[in-house]
Amino acid sequence: MNSFNEPCLSIGHRGASAYAPENTMAAFRKAYQIGADGIELDVQLSKDNHVIIMHDYRLDRTTTGKGLVSKKTLKELKSLDAGQWFSKDFKSEPILTLRELLEFAKGKMLVNIELKKSKQPIELVRAVKSLVDEYDMLNDCLLTSFDKNTVKAVSSLVPTIRNGLLVDKVSKADLAGDWPYLAVHWESIDEELVDFANAHGKDVVAWTVNDETAMLKLLDLGVGKIITNYPEIAKNMIEQRKKT
Repeated sequence: MNSFNEPCLSIGHRGASAYAPENTMAAFRKAYQIGADGIELDVQLSKDNHVIIMHDYRLDRTTTGKGLVSKKTLKELKSLDAGQWFSKDFKSEPILTLRELLEFAKGKMLVNIELKKSKQPIELVRAVKSLVDEYDMLNDCLLTSFDKNTVKAVSSLVPTIRNGLLVDKVSKADLAGDWPYLAVHWESIDEELVDFANAHGKDVVAWTVNDETAMLKLLDLGVGKIITNYPEIAKNMIEQRKKT
């Protein structure tokens, strides 16, 4: 299994979300089957403080439920269907916990955990840390967030784990921050940004790249960590680049 130290990685965005409902075991299993080096996912806390894998704060778009994830218990969340919105083939696909995902991913795949912005970032970071420690996956995980306070909490509470800031566009403050990784929207990445990031010791991760031409451009710029809905395409491009 690769590590986040590798210059080039294919990372499935919410799993292989082009082929299966995002952030479900079906999507993560598919990513593994088609050769992704890692998976990216989003986490937040349930009402009873379980770490839930879900991008949206509300349940409405991707489940049969309504309302906020944070207002539901794990039992209530597990009663919902998180697959049929995508296709009838995935009917009864359940909402997933980080515990379940780490149990599956251990020894198979790298895990990029996006911490959703929260009123209780310390509690979320502690809960994620506890699970990462339990499954002994400190070296296999990267924790990122759009919220600088959450990233700072990771640095404070889990100084030995990889962490990074998620951004649409990079500012000077983003480059100067105390985080080794910058996860940047791919359209904002150019040669100047890569040069500045390198000068500040930042490792750039590109999200969410679904266009082959864009993937090639990023590889040419030296940005090889690619988050995509189509991880097999990025994987193939990376392998071809290694041969040449």
